[in-house]
Amino acid sequence: MAAGRRRARTAGHRLPAQASKDKPFIVSGSDGTQAAVDASSVAVPLRDDDGTHWLSGQELHRLLTEGWNVSGPPAPRVVIAPSPAAPPVAVGEGDPLWSEEFQEVYEAAGGRAALGVPAGPVTAARPGVMQQLNGGSWGPAAICAVPDFKPVILAGDAWRFFLKQSRDASPADYPALAGSPVADETDYHGRRIVSLSGGGWGPGELIQDRSGDT
Repeated sequence: MAAGRRRARTAGHRLPAQASKDKPFIVSGSDGTQAAVDASSVAVPLRDDDGTHWLSGQELHRLLTEGWNVSGPPAPRVVIAPSPAAPPVAVGEGDPLWSEEFQEVYEAAGGRAALGVPAGPVTAARPGVMQQLNGGSWGPAAICAVPDFKPVILAGDAWRFFLKQSRDASPADYPALAGSPVADETDYHGRRIVSLSGGGWGPGELIQDRSGDT
């Protein structure tokens, strides 16, 4: 061999047998005695009459592999995060032209304690707009308004009766027939009289006597 030339050498390493792909791999466990079991052991105790039999690592590997072959590997754990709660809707939200007046009549009538909270934003209800409320001591309610009039609140039996007049119409469609409340007064007999205007049936009144009947 000529001077200055070096022979190439290859280093080799003997790799231990590798576990099968997608199969459980068991590390060394107990030698079968309880005294030999420590925190790092994979041995499993089985109750056998008055004694305890410890599965060795080989036995545990066999049982795990048999179950794995039948049912397959464990399914990945999927955690579904809960959807964030929808932000609360404010009184008058949805129609900037009415928001301030809706808030005024809402607070004057007793606010949240009496009327609860909005069930949704202000929506169109021909000939005007309305916002439904729930959760208050007055029962289900709504703030209704039409142009050129102050908003009026219907609650409890008066609101339920208002909705029942057209069972086939949604709350937003019914005012197109009966009209929307434009005034809420009490006469000298103690009866509540709600004037309706703008509906297809022409001007009308919703009258509630002192006993609560409408």
